Amino acid sequence: MKFKLLTLFSIILALVIKTYSLSARDGVIDDDEVELLAQWELMNADDSLRHQQHIDILANELAESSQITEEFTGAGAMVKCTTYHRYARLRKAANEFELNELLTHESPVIRVYAHRAMMERNLNPNPDVVAQMAADSTEIEWLNGDVLIHTTVMDMVSSNMFRPEERDSLVAFLNF
Repeated sequence: MKFKLLTLFSIILALVIKTYSLSARDGVIDDDEVELLAQWELMNADDSLRHQQHIDILANELAESSQITEEFTGAGAMVKCTTYHRYARLRKAANEFELNELLTHESPVIRVYAHRAMMERNLNPNPDVVAQMAADSTEIEWLNGDVLIHTTVMDMVSSNMFRPEERDSLVAFLNF
């Protein structure tokens, strides 16, 4: 009896995955479902390609922003920020390899957000790239609530401005 139930479950699971694969190929799956697929191991080329396209779209949307923002901005920090929403989707969808790739993106906004996502998800950034970012004097704006802060990529990465309770990201990868 248990064997029959396991066999039935396996068949249903295989059909569900195949349905997602066919739907992704046809473009039927929405972005939220693609983000859920990122949590599974992508077994076939169609899922992997669709996922990579999704990450590229999210990164390109974020690259259009001229500043780093927090979830709520404006007077009294009451306005939900679309830039932060895009970042949250990228943080959720991208895996460690993709975030490490984004650390070298041409946009300083993407580089800082990729670093932030890795720190928030406790992933391991490439130490050589983090060291390069720590020397990056590209100016960037950070909208924190209703305060606009002019800073640099170097300052955002080295002081870990997003999570002051955490240790410095430059030494996060070292074993003490």
